[in-house]
Amino acid sequence: MKTNNGISIKEGRTNKQYINTNYDFIDALNDYADCETLGFYISFKRYINRKNNTKENQITYTQNYLQKQFNIGKTKYYRHLKTLFNIGLCDIEKIVNVKFFVNYNLEDKKNPLIEKSLVYFSTVDNTDIGLKDNIENLINENYPEIPKELIQIVEVRLNTSYIFHDYPPIDILESNNSKFASYRDWEISMNRFSSSKNEDKSDDIASSQNRKTPSAQNEKTPSSQNVNLNNIIELKNNIIRSSNSIINQSRDEKNKQENTAKEIDKTIKERDFVSYEGLIHKLRLEKELFEYPISEWIDPFKKAIWEMYKYDYTKIKGESLAKIDIIHKLQNLEMDMVISTIEMVIEKSKEKKIKYPIAFLKTTLFNEIDEFSAKIQTQLNYDFLVEKTIHKSMTLDLK
Repeated sequence: MKTNNGISIKEGRTNKQYINTNYDFIDALNDYADCETLGFYISFKRYINRKNNTKENQITYTQNYLQKQFNIGKTKYYRHLKTLFNIGLCDIEKIVNVKFFVNYNLEDKKNPLIEKSLVYFSTVDNTDIGLKDNIENLINENYPEIPKELIQIVEVRLNTSYIFHDYPPIDILESNNSKFASYRDWEISMNRFSSSKNEDKSDDIASSQNRKTPSAQNEKTPSSQNVNLNNIIELKNNIIRSSNSIINQSRDEKNKQENTAKEIDKTIKERDFVSYEGLIHKLRLEKELFEYPISEWIDPFKKAIWEMYKYDYTKIKGESLAKIDIIHKLQNLEMDMVISTIEMVIEKSKEKKIKYPIAFLKTTLFNEIDEFSAKIQTQLNYDFLVEKTIHKSMTLDLK
């Protein structure tokens, strides 16, 4: 017997052919999902450890590149990726690559240009660190020998990598009779990452506390700053897992927040409110079920709903509303309101650029829930009046 990526195979008697002899990984994945997802997984595995990998089974190619290689569109790409993530066959890591000067301002000495890479989001170990106005702190936290006040950022690049596993977690398999099962949710994990603390583009993030352009580092000899990387400060590791000590909440604050969240969850259950997952299922908010351009707003719409369910407060027109009040209002949400809200946002986006689309969606949706019934009633009254006027006109003409 031989093993190849966890699949049991047996060498045949003629022509060195290989045949599958057992119910194994391939059968289990095909049973859980479909042959397309199975093919997607196998195709993905062909790209592990090929380019700049820093850990086993890592894929560092971009999404666009992989889509072209697999010859599939964005919708299918994410559909299969979500399925594999939910059953534990892949994990996501997001990395910030930073180039910066250490501005010693010493006579006749070049300021070293350093490059560091840090993991700021990972579903492997639940790392989730905000980058806004925090990059210098992260560098100093992981490299105490670099004074935070001397860091002057030149360039910031954000990259996503995938970690593909041969098997889901063993305890999950054992608890499901060796069958694949969904034990986590892509939407919840990714929405947690894409909260406002990490929404900034890399250009905005790079404008963090001490950013300077390369030519501004040394006015006497500006060209001296743009030489090759200076390894005066040695790289400890290409990718560093940031420690939990940079998180600005104390253990007591976390416990308090957890207790508050439990109380709110208890209230939600007592009032028999529909959960986030139940609401998404009820409304059938799947991108594939909607036509363009509404389909392009389904994921942002779901994110807006998720944040209103998970955040303690939601700001609507400058007023902070408690989560329990928001969830209470969302119980009245219907499909027609979803479509109407998205259509209004699309029309508004044609008039001007919407700087914060998720926040705008929340406000528009909140207003739509309040006004939808009145708008329907107004339209019915108008239609009735028009019909009555036409009928009266026709009666006069007959006379």
